[in-house]
Amino acid sequence: MADETEKKEESSTLPAKKSSKKMIIIIGAVLVLIGVGAGGFILFGSKGDASVDSAAAEKVVKPKEEAKHGEGHGEADAEKMPTEVIALDPFVVNLSGRSVNRYLKLTINLEVDSALAEEVKAQNARLRDSIIILLSSKSYADIGTAQGKYQLRDEIALRVNHILNGGKVKGIYFTEFVVQ
Repeated sequence: MADETEKKEESSTLPAKKSSKKMIIIIGAVLVLIGVGAGGFILFGSKGDASVDSAAAEKVVKPKEEAKHGEGHGEADAEKMPTEVIALDPFVVNLSGRSVNRYLKLTINLEVDSALAEEVKAQNARLRDSIIILLSSKSYADIGTAQGKYQLRDEIALRVNHILNGGKVKGIYFTEFVVQ
């Protein structure tokens, strides 16, 4: 009789041990998957920055809109002038940084007044040289965030406007931005 009760106790504890082992294995597998996912997110960056980009774009656009409403009629006349978008050839540069060799492939479109389009085409070599020097001085940390991309856009605008004599660039658009 004592043997039967011991067997019943053993049999009742065995499934509990097996199920607890299974639970530990399942929890371990879930933790490994979460770790791999988090590592991939950190390594390859977030592809879902659209909400950050749109929020940052609203911050950038709102001051310009407010400035337009506060200025005189000269600004309104400048807005009516026809513009042209000029696509520059893609830029491929090494990013600065010592730990990992990273490359940036960037395609830029410049929006300028139609009267300025010929000067942009004539100054293409100087523009490309200046932009290449700027891009190669950047690290991934500098351009990896939405804020970094907006800052890069502003720096490119400063360089382009410094080279152009006949006017200023109205907009800079990144049509391709790949970091590898």
